[in-house]
Order: sequence, then structure tokens, then C-alpha cells
Amino acid sequence: MSDSDQASELEKQIQRHRRAQILSVAIGNGATLLMLVGLMMQWPLFAFGGAATTAICFVSILWRGWKSAGAAKKLDQCRQEKTPA
Repeated sequence: MSDSDQASELEKQIQRHRRAQILSVAIGNGATLLMLVGLMMQWPLFAFGGAATTAICFVSILWRGWKSAGAAKKLDQCRQEKTPA
């Protein structure tokens, strides 16, 4: 695999992680609303389901951010090796 192929693959990986983070934020926002409705209407299933989904989305956002940062670090190293000092 050449350096340009590796850099391109890393950029694609970073974009995938960022898209997944955006999706997780959107789902988490919806789950938070569901939880709030469940709390206001005193529906325990909605409240607990919304809280659990919000927690899962939060962990997913952190995980994707960590993976994206790792790919960005590799991409930076690849570009530094490619560019002479």
C-alpha cells in the first residue's frame, strides 16, 4: 500500500467516524427528548429507555472520537514522513 493510498484510507476512516458521531448525537438528542417525555408523563418505560439510549449514544460518541483521533494521528505521521524536514 502506497503512502497516498494509506492517507486516503485514513481520511475515509476519519470521515466515517465523524458521520457516525453526528448520527449518534442525533439519536441521543431524540432519546433525551423521549426520556423527558417519559418523566413528564410518568411513563417509566420511556424514561428508562430514553436514559439507556442516551447513555449508549454518549459512549458511542466518545468511542468514535477516540478512534477518529487515532486515525488523525496516524494520518499526521504519514504526512510528516512523506514531507522532508
